[in-house]
Amino acid sequence: MLVLKYFVFFLDSTPRFFMGDSASYIHTAMTGWIPSDRSFLYGYLIRIFSGPQDGLTTFLAVQVLVSAGAAILAGLAARIAAGASMGTATVVALVVSLEPLQLAYERYVMAETFAGLMLAILVVSALWYLRKPALLPLLSFVGAGIGLVSLRLNTVPLVWSLAFILPVLSVARFPGTSFGPFRNPNSARFARVALHVVLLLALTAVTHGVYRHVYGALRDGPPGYQHADGLFAVAGWAPLIRADAFPDAFLAEQILSAVAIDLSDPGNREAQRWSPTGISYCFEQVIGNPYDANRLAREVAFRAALNDPVAVFRLGFHTVSRYLDPGQIRASLRWDQGENPITENLASDLRSVFAVDVARSVEPSPVRSWHGFPVNWYILLPLMPCVAFLCIPFVPTCSRPEVGFLVIVGFGLVACGPFLGTMTVVRYLHPLAWLNMVLFAVIGHSLLKARLSAQKASPVAFGL
Repeated sequence: MLVLKYFVFFLDSTPRFFMGDSASYIHTAMTGWIPSDRSFLYGYLIRIFSGPQDGLTTFLAVQVLVSAGAAILAGLAARIAAGASMGTATVVALVVSLEPLQLAYERYVMAETFAGLMLAILVVSALWYLRKPALLPLLSFVGAGIGLVSLRLNTVPLVWSLAFILPVLSVARFPGTSFGPFRNPNSARFARVALHVVLLLALTAVTHGVYRHVYGALRDGPPGYQHADGLFAVAGWAPLIRADAFPDAFLAEQILSAVAIDLSDPGNREAQRWSPTGISYCFEQVIGNPYDANRLAREVAFRAALNDPVAVFRLGFHTVSRYLDPGQIRASLRWDQGENPITENLASDLRSVFAVDVARSVEPSPVRSWHGFPVNWYILLPLMPCVAFLCIPFVPTCSRPEVGFLVIVGFGLVACGPFLGTMTVVRYLHPLAWLNMVLFAVIGHSLLKARLSAQKASPVAFGL
C-alpha cells in the first residue's frame, strides 16, 4: 500500500491550492492566527509537519501517509462489518487508495485528507461497537468525532446525530441478561441502550464543550465551533430570509435594504456570503461587533428555516440536483484546479517561507488529470446512499445494523455537504467517495457470502 502511494507521490508531488481556504491555512501556519470561519487545527498541522524551504514536500508526504491510513481503515471496515477476508480487505484498501479524490486532496493544502482519516476512524470505531458494544470503541468514536469536527466544521450535525443513533442500532447486540431492576430480556437490552445513549451524548457534549471553549479563548471571543457559522447560515438560506425572521423590524429594514444582491435567487448564495453587497457583509456592517453580527445572523437564519421548513428541503434538493449536471461538475473541477487564482500575497509567502513554485501548482500532472477525468463517478456519489438503502432488505440480517449505519453516514455526508451547500463543490464529495466504496464493499461481500452459504446448505436448489 505505502509503496504504491509513494510511487504515485514520486510521479506527482506538486502542491495544489484553493483560494481562499489554502490562504487561511497557510496564514495560520505562518503566524498562529486563528480564523473565524475555518479550521485552525489544520493550519497548526502544516506548521508542525512542514519543513522550511522544502516546497511543502514533507507536509504532502505526511498527507499521503494519512490518506494511506484511511484506505487501510476502509479495508478494516469491510472486515469488521462483513467478515471480509484479508485478501478482500486488501483489494478494498487498494481501490480506495487510488480513488481520484483521495489522490487529489493528498496534494492540496486543504483539510480534506486529515478529515478523511478522522471519518475513517469514526466509522471503524462505530462498526467495532456495533459488533460488540463496549466502552473502548465508544471512546474512540468520541475522539474521532471531535477530530472530524475540528477539521470539517460542517460535520457537527452528523457527529451529534450519530452519537444518538449508534447505540440504538446496536440494540440486538446487547445481552438480554438482567440489568439492575430489569429482568425481562427486552427491557434489559433497552435499559443498556438508554445508558449507552446517555453516556455517548454526555461524552460528546464534554469534548465539544471543551473544544468550543478552547476556540473561543484562542480568539478572545465567546465559545463556539467557529465565529462565522451564522454568517454562513444566513447566506446559505438567503432565499428564505424575510423581515419576519428578524427579532426587530428596524434591524430587518436596515440590513435587508442594504443588500444589493437578489436574495430570492439560489444561484446568488455564494455571493451573499463573500460579496461586500451580500447579506453576510450587511449584517457585519450594520451590527458592527462581529460576534453580535454572527449571533444575530444565526438567529435569523434558523427562524427563517423554522418559518418554512419545506422551503429548506426544496432549496437543499435544488443544490443536490446540480451535482447531477456534468456541466456543473466540470465547472467545479476547473475552479478547484486553477480558475480560482492564487493571490500575489499568498504567492509571495509561499515562495519566501516554503520555497513553493506557485506557477507549477496549476500545471498539468498525472494526478491532476485523474482528478478531472471521472465526471460520471462524481455524479454517482451523492446518489449511492439511496441505492444502498434499497439494498438493505436483501442484506443478511446479521449485517443490517452495520449497513444501516453506513447508509445513515452516507445520507449525513450528503446533507452536510451538497444539501446544505450553496453551489456545486466537487471536494464536498471527498468523504462520500471513501464511505461509498466501503458501503458497497460491505453490501457486496455480505450478499456474496449469503449466497455461498445458501448454496452449501441446499446445493440441489442451485442446480449443483
